[in-house]
Amino acid sequence: MEVHDHFVEAVNELGGPFAEATPKNIMKLMDNEDITSGHIKSHLQVTKEAEQKENVEAEEIARQEMQADAAARIELQMKEGKEHLDLNFPAAAPDQDSRNREPKSSGSKNA
Repeated sequence: MEVHDHFVEAVNELGGPFAEATPKNIMKLMDNEDITSGHIKSHLQVTKEAEQKENVEAEEIARQEMQADAAARIELQMKEGKEHLDLNFPAAAPDQDSRNREPKSSGSKNA
């Protein structure tokens, strides 16, 4: 097994790069004296960045699909000659990372 594969296996065993996959825990599982904490830290950071990028891209694709579905639904309703468009769409799935983000402010304060 290659070192990278062993790293990935250790990270997955620990629950992924954002769970308990700390350099110390990864090194224990890999049990490879040739690998330093610096190697693990660097590779873990790259892994986290790649996963974050994948999540952002997946969210963008989902958003685009929802917009396309909404546009198609409105177009169909217009073709059917409906006077009042039904704009009630299913709610989006909650963002998995929303617990890590600050709430967006509305810009106005209630007195």
